[in-house]
Amino acid sequence: ANQVQYKTNKHFINDIFDDREGNCMAFACLYLAVGQRLDLPLKAASVSGYVFVRYQDSQTTLNIETTAQGQIRDNTFYEQMLGQSPGSTISKVKQLRVLTTRQLLCKLLLTRGLVHRRRQQYARAIDDFHLAIELDRDYPGAYNNRGSIYAESGQYDKAIIDFNRAITLDPH
Repeated sequence: ANQVQYKTNKHFINDIFDDREGNCMAFACLYLAVGQRLDLPLKAASVSGYVFVRYQDSQTTLNIETTAQGQIRDNTFYEQMLGQSPGSTISKVKQLRVLTTRQLLCKLLLTRGLVHRRRQQYARAIDDFHLAIELDRDYPGAYNNRGSIYAESGQYDKAIIDFNRAITLDPH
């Protein structure tokens, strides 16, 4: 009964502390915070919007599945999560990547922007998407989401610019 639960709508580390519930982003942030305090070589890693933690030193690389009580998973697990067959020719470098701190913060801001959008707080959402873009100018999701809000609010010129940038970064 005291176990922390996985909930898709619990995005932030405070959700874990407040409600004992979180999703992949929240759990990864908790692991990274503790790992930083313990001086462990942990990094956030991502595959198609899903975030997990990677332990990597000069000799060992381990994927830590934070939503499954810290189980160690190989890359095949995440390839299958994408619907890829193991060893497929889809670029795993692009799909499965270790995130810099700036890229992780970008994803956090993008997530917060989506929460603001659901609450119809469009100005706040645009601000978060703008900050996300400043942190990672090569992340198409931030442009796509900001473009959607611009389009919904009738700012079509801005929407077209953002959508074109998102398509340039990721034609798929």
